Amino acid sequence: KRKPIIIVDLGCGQNIPFYYFAIRKGLKIQKYFGIDPLLSKKIIQKYNKTYKVQLIKNSLKKKIPLPSSTVDYVISFATLEHFDDPKGILNDAIRILKNGGKIILTTPTFRAKPFLEFLEKIRLLSSREIREHKHYFDKNSLRRIIVSKNVRVLHHYFEMGLNNLLVIEKLKTT
Repeated sequence: KRKPIIIVDLGCGQNIPFYYFAIRKGLKIQKYFGIDPLLSKKIIQKYNKTYKVQLIKNSLKKKIPLPSSTVDYVISFATLEHFDDPKGILNDAIRILKNGGKIILTTPTFRAKPFLEFLEKIRLLSSREIREHKHYFDKNSLRRIIVSKNVRVLHHYFEMGLNNLLVIEKLKTT
């Protein structure tokens, strides 16, 4: 909470809820990059007028459009399962982290798939969103897609084992 931080939010959504959550929690934000393929021009124009917020419409198929070693935190809540190449995007997120920076992400487990599909059938979840799920993960499958050896990885299951919480810290190089 003391020093201003640079945050990248992968799959930020139209209303950038994490940005407002961080502000309410008293985080000092130097720069917030929200990246999402569904951002509208209107939303981008609205938010990009501020110095602290930069929204980028990008499908994240190849790379995160930011320079290496420039970000304090990358967050991604319930988006990794939507990427064509989650391994590539996760390792690219490590690339843009400063030494000591962290990735914090959530993604559903294999156990969540039938539950989410049931909620979709009874119209409690968006059909489009559930159909876009390309991957489900567990602790081991998440660890296997992390290529970098210069990281510390913490993993926890939550919501009765239906979701993964992954925290990746980029270690300082000597």
